[in-house]
Amino acid sequence: MSIRPVSVGRGLLAAVLSMAIAGCSNSEPAATTVEPAPVEDSELALVDPPRAVTTPTGVVVPVLSANGSSYVVSTPCGRDTTLVWGQPLRDIQVVLDPGHGGSEDGAIGGSLTEATVNFEVAQLTASLLTAKGISVALTRTSDYRIPVTSRVAVIEALRPQAYVSIHHNSSPVDPSDEPGSEVYVQRSSAESARLGGLIHDRVVQVLSSFEGVTWISARNAGVLSVVNEDGEDAYGIVRGPSSPGVLAELAYLSNPSEAELIGTEEYQLAVSEAMADAIINFLTEPDAEGTELSSDEREFPVDNSTGGSQNCEDPELV
Repeated sequence: MSIRPVSVGRGLLAAVLSMAIAGCSNSEPAATTVEPAPVEDSELALVDPPRAVTTPTGVVVPVLSANGSSYVVSTPCGRDTTLVWGQPLRDIQVVLDPGHGGSEDGAIGGSLTEATVNFEVAQLTASLLTAKGISVALTRTSDYRIPVTSRVAVIEALRPQAYVSIHHNSSPVDPSDEPGSEVYVQRSSAESARLGGLIHDRVVQVLSSFEGVTWISARNAGVLSVVNEDGEDAYGIVRGPSSPGVLAELAYLSNPSEAELIGTEEYQLAVSEAMADAIINFLTEPDAEGTELSSDEREFPVDNSTGGSQNCEDPELV
């Protein structure tokens, strides 16, 4: 494959990648090192308990009740447990949701799993946003399983200005002259459609600069509302949160040509900056718009074989 260089601020992104690789692995939390909470956090927790905390191992969990610096929380698998300490999370502007994880690999492309790629892209995007002064949290901070209901609970607890669920696609589709990126939006939210349009526009623009890729695409790829038989948003991660958000299927991991690209540092850096740029535009420019929302809703009976809580094993919290 011949990859033409793309203008994505390579120096900054290479530094971000180096920090991400040095700071975590698939077996360790992606979050920054958790330090003991300062005294003012404990005092604040008495009068204004946080709605979510980061555990000593870096896992983000919603708070059900608080008593000083100790918390009853909901684990990634949805179980109640008590933490004697957690780092409060407040004023989070953006939540990134790396799809799949743990026993759920998601799509497969050669030796790549979707769960791993989603997580790498989420980390890089978070680092870029943080460098711009935007507060970010991840629903999944390492390689563990987290059901959709728990992902929604984290987003609801943090109440961000926007969230993005990061995925890579695998549906059987047709050859295309351009990337088949899809962004699924909340059908009743104009802000979700605006966020989705900005992300789709920037991602497709960046992917189109890569040469030698044989793309595939669905007939109506773009910015879409995907509904179930009841006319509701089909995907729980789109339907559940009250904050404006989207599910982004960036490229097709099931397509060997795209999988070869997706496994490269160039791809992961490029799409991470594309999403960071789109999110920043969404937050700072109320009139900014991208790809127009398709007028055709896609009907899709979602496969519930993934994303559930059956046989879910929690990661270590302390």
